[in-house]
Amino acid sequence: MKKLIMTMALCLTFAVSGNAQDVYKEILRLSRETADDKSKDLQTRKIATFKVDALEYMLRATSEMMPDSMMTDVINQQAYSLYDFISVFQTVYNYKSTAKEKQEVIELFKDASLRYPRFNDPDTDLTRIYINTAGYITRFSIDTDWSLALTDVKKTLKKTL
Repeated sequence: MKKLIMTMALCLTFAVSGNAQDVYKEILRLSRETADDKSKDLQTRKIATFKVDALEYMLRATSEMMPDSMMTDVINQQAYSLYDFISVFQTVYNYKSTAKEKQEVIELFKDASLRYPRFNDPDTDLTRIYINTAGYITRFSIDTDWSLALTDVKKTLKKTL
């Protein structure tokens, strides 16, 4: 119930927003707050840290790739898709009860993040830092087209449910 209320509040915030990049900024702000909130459990803070890093990477790489006039819509869409991707991941992951099932969920989402690179960044040490670092359940590439990866996992989940 709490997750539903948070999602609705976030959607309302996005709907009221006049500037498309405000969606990006709001997701980044909320993620930073969560990452820095010592009252939150470590796993929640790590997931928020992933979001912050992925969003900051996305903004930097997108700004190098396209002019400002087109960038805000892309950042808006990708940020929201990242938010949804992580939300779906957490829901499915938390639903699973065994370590094997949880690992299968991580692999499904990780593979989707790798299958749809957005920037084709050759610096895989950077883009795969969360895949290669133990202790994170968000074992995803930060060089991801989040809209395509989200569509992919939703399609796969629909087939398996």
